[in-house]
Amino acid sequence: MSTLDGPPRFLLLSSFLIPLGSFMVLPFMSVFLHERLGMGLGTVGVVLAVASLVQFSGGIVGGALADRIGLRRTMLWALIVRTAGFIGFLLALRWPPLAVGALILTCCGAALYLPANKAYLVHGVDDERRPAFLSAGNAALNAGMAVGPLVAGPFVLSSPGWLFLAVTALFVLVTAGHARLPPRADGSSLAGRRPSRACWPGWRSCRSPPPRWRSTSTSTSSTSWRCTPSSGPPARSTVWSCCSASRWSSSYSPSPPA
Repeated sequence: MSTLDGPPRFLLLSSFLIPLGSFMVLPFMSVFLHERLGMGLGTVGVVLAVASLVQFSGGIVGGALADRIGLRRTMLWALIVRTAGFIGFLLALRWPPLAVGALILTCCGAALYLPANKAYLVHGVDDERRPAFLSAGNAALNAGMAVGPLVAGPFVLSSPGWLFLAVTALFVLVTAGHARLPPRADGSSLAGRRPSRACWPGWRSCRSPPPRWRSTSTSTSSTSWRCTPSSGPPARSTVWSCCSASRWSSSYSPSPPA
C-alpha cells in the first residue's frame, strides 16, 4: 500500500470514515425513533424496513447513474444526498417527522455511492495491486462499522444534536475530498456523453449509446474514441481523446475509420 498515490489513499481512508460516520447513527435508529421521537414500535419497524429496501435495492439505480454521469459525479451526488440526510436528523430534533425522510435520504446516498465507488477503485489500481487494495478497503469498511457504534453509543440519547452535527461535519469533509478526485475515464463514464459542438464542427451528434464510436485504446488513465461522420465518406477521421467524462480534445488521423 505504500506505493499508492493520492486518490487511492484517500478512498482507502474514506472506506473507513464513511461507515464510521454512518454507523455512529444508523444502528441506533430504532432507539432514537422510539425513545427520543416517540414513534410506535410498529411504525419504527416499517420505516426501517423501507429504508433497508431502499439501500439494498438502490444499487441498480446507482450503477445506471454512474454509467450516465460518471463515477466521480455519482459519488459526489451520493455524498451530498447522505449529508443532507444527516442535516435532516438535526432538524428532526425540532420536528420529528423529518427523521423518516432523513433516514431514507441517508440510505439513498449509500445505495448510489457504493457501485460508483467500487468501479472507481477497480479502474484506479493496477491488476497486481487490486486484490490487496480491495481487501484493505473491505477491512477499513468493517473497521468503520465496528468503531462507529462504540464511539456514538453514549451520546445517542443524551446528546443526539452534537452527535448528528459531528457526523454531518465528517461527511462535509469527505465530500470535499471527493470533489478533488480526478474523473475516472473508464468506458462506463463515457456512455451517453459526447464532445460539445464547439469542438466538433461539421459532425453530427452521436446518440447514446454511440453506435458510431469505437474504442481505440483503453487504460486506467485515458480512453480514445474514433467517431465516423453521420453521412458521406470522410477524408480523415477524428479521434477524440478524453481524460475525463467532461473534458475532450481532438486529434486527427490521416486514415478513414474502419
